[in-house]
Amino acid sequence: MLTFAKQIESSFALESAMDDMLTMDEWRWAMAMVHSRTFRIEDEYGRRPTRRAMIPGADLLNHSSVDANCDWSSDGETFVISAVRDIKAGEEFTLSYGSQCDRHFMLFYGFVPEPNPHNKVRLFSDGKHALDWYQALCGVDELDDVWDREKKRIVATFEKKYCVYRPDKNGLRRCVAPDGLFLGAQGVVDEALIMLLNEMSGDEDMAIAAIRARAAEVIDLMESTTDRIEQALRDRKVSPYNVSLMKTFRERKVALLRHVA
Repeated sequence: MLTFAKQIESSFALESAMDDMLTMDEWRWAMAMVHSRTFRIEDEYGRRPTRRAMIPGADLLNHSSVDANCDWSSDGETFVISAVRDIKAGEEFTLSYGSQCDRHFMLFYGFVPEPNPHNKVRLFSDGKHALDWYQALCGVDELDDVWDREKKRIVATFEKKYCVYRPDKNGLRRCVAPDGLFLGAQGVVDEALIMLLNEMSGDEDMAIAAIRARAAEVIDLMESTTDRIEQALRDRKVSPYNVSLMKTFRERKVALLRHVA
C-alpha cells in the first residue's frame, strides 16, 4: 500500500510539472478511475506494451469471486464480453476482477468481496525472514554458526524450488524468489512455508506448532494496533466508508489467522 501511495506521489510530481492547475485530489481521483474502471490488455507474445482500456458500459459489471457469469476478451482492436453459462432473465451480469486477495480489492477497487476464496495473510516476507524468526522462537543465538549455515542451505533450496519468473526492468524474464509466505483462505498454509520450517526443525509437528505461534503473534500485533490505526485514519479525515472498509479488511485477516492460531 505504501508502494502504491509513493507511486501516486511521484507520478503527480511529473504530471503537475506539465499542468500547474492539477491538484493532488484530482490526480488521486484520476488514478482511482484508471485502476478501478479499466481493463488490462496484454499481448501474450510481447509485441506491444500492456495497455489499459476504459470501456463505457463494460465497467459497470460487478465482480464475483465464485460464480462470474461473463468473461471478456480483446485482440487489441475489439473488446468482447461473452456469457460463460446460461444467464436467467433478471440475473445480474458479473465478471471476475481476478483471483486476488482482499488487499488488492481494497486498494484498487474500494471494496472487499464476500466471499473471497483467494484471500491470504502474509506471515513472512521471505525464506530468510521465516528462518530468522524461527531461530529467535527457539531461543538460539543469532550468531550461531551452525544455524547460520543450515539456514543458508535451506533458503537456497527453497528459492530454487519455488522461484517464479517475472520480467525485470529490461523486460527479460528472471527467476526470483516468492514475494512472501502466506496463510490462505480456510487456514491453508503455504506449501513453501511448511517446507522451510519442516527442514529447519526436522519435525512436521514442530513446524505446524511454529506456524500456529506465528499466526497468534500476528493476531496480537494487529489487535494491539487497531485503535492507533483507526485514530490515525480519523485524524487524516479519511471518509467513514474507508475507515469502515479498513476495519473490515483487518477483521477478515484476523479471522483467517484464527483458523490456525
